[in-house]
Formats: sequence, C-alpha cells, structure tokens
Amino acid sequence: MDIPSPALEKLPIFAAIGVPEVWSYDSTQVGIMALTAGIYRSVDASSALPGVTGEILGQFIAASKTLRRADWQHSIQAWAQQQRLRLATPQ
Repeated sequence: MDIPSPALEKLPIFAAIGVPEVWSYDSTQVGIMALTAGIYRSVDASSALPGVTGEILGQFIAASKTLRRADWQHSIQAWAQQQRLRLATPQ
C-alpha cells in the first residue's frame, strides 16, 4: 500500500525491484495498479487477492473509522470467508 507523498515518486522504485502490484490511497479512494512491461497501469481488481477491488478496500477503510477494531477485523474476516466460499463453489 502506498500513501502518495509529493516529495518522492515511488512507483519507478517499485517497478525497478519488480513489485507486481501497488495499492494507492489518497485519503478519498484506493487505486490498484499492476506492473505491466515495466509500467504501472490502473486495474479494476487485485491479481494477488481475488475479489479485492479499490471500491472494497475503500469500504474497509471507511468502516475502520466507525467500527471498533475487533468488529472491523471481524467484518474483513467474514468478507474473506465469503470470497473463499464463492471462489470454491463451481459455477
């Protein structure tokens, strides 16, 4: 996860060491970028974690501001369990 800083452009550093995916948060939304041919491009969903989108990550961040920590963690665990079951069920 990268929280952008105007003082340092980190994406070229991440690309140089081969970080395949970067999540970026700018205090309003989460973006997911995938490394393709040495360049980061915005993508709709994570290739590392099936079902994770910028929208979902934004919802988790928003919930973290209103829920108790234990409740927030439980909600993420419940979501992950639902994802696992969804992916394991033949369609």
